[in-house]
Amino acid sequence: MTQQADDIPKWIKVELFEEVFRQTQPKYQSTRNFRISHALAPGENYTTIILKVEAEVLLKDGSTDDLSYMLKIGHSSENLPKDMKKFDVFDVENGVYKEIAPEFERMYAKGIFDMKYQRGMLNEDGKVLLQNMFDDTGRNLLKNVTKLEGHEEYYEEVVKSNNLLKNIYQIISFVVFQRTFFSKFTDIFFENTRVDPKEFNVLNHGDYWSNNIMFQYAPDGSIKATLPVDFQGPRYGSPAQDLLYLIFSSARLDIKISKFDYLMKFYHQRLIENLIILNYCQPLPTLRELHQMLIKYGLWAMVPTAVTLPIILCQPSDKASLDNLIGHTDNSQEFKNLLYSNTLYLNHLKLILPWLLYRGALNY
Repeated sequence: MTQQADDIPKWIKVELFEEVFRQTQPKYQSTRNFRISHALAPGENYTTIILKVEAEVLLKDGSTDDLSYMLKIGHSSENLPKDMKKFDVFDVENGVYKEIAPEFERMYAKGIFDMKYQRGMLNEDGKVLLQNMFDDTGRNLLKNVTKLEGHEEYYEEVVKSNNLLKNIYQIISFVVFQRTFFSKFTDIFFENTRVDPKEFNVLNHGDYWSNNIMFQYAPDGSIKATLPVDFQGPRYGSPAQDLLYLIFSSARLDIKISKFDYLMKFYHQRLIENLIILNYCQPLPTLRELHQMLIKYGLWAMVPTAVTLPIILCQPSDKASLDNLIGHTDNSQEFKNLLYSNTLYLNHLKLILPWLLYRGALNY
């Protein structure tokens, strides 16, 4: 029996998976039940469609086995904004799995990656799309940042005394989010993320947040192993990119800032351990150098904070779609209002923005 949701492409049929079943289960004989369903709720993924494939298979000895897989497919051409096609994310991700991952140990001795892995989505072809996205993000964030405590009084105070230190939220609204910041953000961002060959560099995931990590749990509920997935935007450069992206997109509010230095220390310890195992022949990066990179590339933190975090914190909604996320229709604006007016999101901003400001991450 085959079960399939109405909105799942009709070309996905059991015959396409029979060879996979044989590779997974050597005793495979035939398929008894086959089911396709959406693996994620609306709002948990935008650029691709993630499906769950489940099959009950009959084995050669007469017994049965239950098999389960994750299937990623692209949006149909008519539903995919044409600018998104420029990123060619499926070709990039396929290359990571077939070319990069199997040779990763060899690459730790650091050759130069193919160009498509050096820039990720920070390429000139996609700059206009990113510019539109960052501009739109800035407008929606500016509109809702006024809800932060003390904002209304600040403009009166700054006219009277120009005392920028009177209230932490006053600083946020006037200094951090002056409109010129987002108007020049894309140009600054492209310039700020150029690779410095004298620094320690890595192949960053590019979209490293909790939904792009698979977790394997032990019987007692503890995490046994993790595996990153969704390699559609890898980029060679400073490890500050993935570190800032992961922490500011996915860490709980109570540890995001308070345990930041501890998390960097933990990362550095594991990094050194693995570089030694892989016989890394260059000078090992120090913890001090890592923190210097986090300061130098602090602008990276604004991408997960302004773009990814509101999506993560938003409650599931029927309005969640790629079209509404990057579009400019009434439905699109209604969805963005939902994203940026969320109380949970504003609570994160109250904590994150002053911290970034005082580290110099927003001063350009």
